[in-house]
Amino acid sequence: MKKLIILGSILLSMNVSSICQIRVHTEFHPISYDEVYRVYAEATQAYNQNLYRFEDYYEKAMAYYNNQNYDMAEWNFENCKNLNNRWNFIDKSIIEKNIQACQNMKLNQKKFKELEYYWQQGVQKYNQENYLEAKEYFSECNKINSTYSFGYDKAINDVIVDCRIKCDWQQGIQRFNQERYSEAKDYFSECARLNTTYNFGYDKVIDDIINECNRRIKQKEDMSKFQQVIPFQGEIHTFKGVNYTNFSKRTNRPSYTTPVANSLCKITRILQSKSETRVEFEYVNNFDAEGWCSINSMTKLIEKETGKQLILKRVEGIKITPQKTIFSYKGEVLYFALIFDALSQNAKTIDIIEEDINSPWKFLNISLN
Repeated sequence: MKKLIILGSILLSMNVSSICQIRVHTEFHPISYDEVYRVYAEATQAYNQNLYRFEDYYEKAMAYYNNQNYDMAEWNFENCKNLNNRWNFIDKSIIEKNIQACQNMKLNQKKFKELEYYWQQGVQKYNQENYLEAKEYFSECNKINSTYSFGYDKAINDVIVDCRIKCDWQQGIQRFNQERYSEAKDYFSECARLNTTYNFGYDKVIDDIINECNRRIKQKEDMSKFQQVIPFQGEIHTFKGVNYTNFSKRTNRPSYTTPVANSLCKITRILQSKSETRVEFEYVNNFDAEGWCSINSMTKLIEKETGKQLILKRVEGIKITPQKTIFSYKGEVLYFALIFDALSQNAKTIDIIEEDINSPWKFLNISLN
């Protein structure tokens, strides 16, 4: 700044000399040395006073800028600009750039606050498991971050992908519960693709649900394929403790239709008395490990002629859901019986159906002849 003062003094002295030369004229009394010096001194004083103000504004502007108070920094730089326009202390472009920097930083501050707001809203929705809305908020964060280069690219991208996985997972679960297994599988497959690409570590849980979808899809396909069962050919199992002489009517190895998925479970005989109907079964376990079976307590026997429904009274040899009868090995044979109320005397055809409509455990058009 001292150089500026000296330069200003030289310029002013040159200007004063020119003024003196212009004013010296034969018609006028020449200006005295004291008058010239007074003009020079006043100009120098004004220059130095405004230079002091300029320096003060500039120092305050830089201090405000460094403290991120860009409004006050810009205000002080504007004052510098006004003074510099008159006195030309420094290159004008320097102040213009500083003012532009303040305006840019003010805009960045505003956008960063917007980013913080959208991030907080996204986190809130994420914690509420509202992943669809959370993804929208995080996407807004991504737009701001991309435009203003705040450097949060990976964090924002990771949480967006995580939301996408969880959105697809929720959609998949919804369709799974609606028994729309093919649609559910598509959503879970997208989860698997994103999980593999971004390595979120959800491999097992996603693989398990996709496998379950495949199993249920096949099960539904098998359920839609009913087959006429060849009557049971083997030796009919006799249950201990049962007095078979109490039953007035017997149907050994009845014919019926059942879903393909239920082909390993066979009705061996049906016994009728005045008080109850006893249906005996043979089931062969087809699982290498962890095989099990159970029967729903709401299993019904339906008379085809009258539509009359008989509710299950008791069971023998099998557990009632949610308990399970566990098998020890593949090929193990289970003998069990379901006991219902008595059928009508004239009943000729019956159905036996579990309450769960998704279960393949259905025996239809069972002939009692």
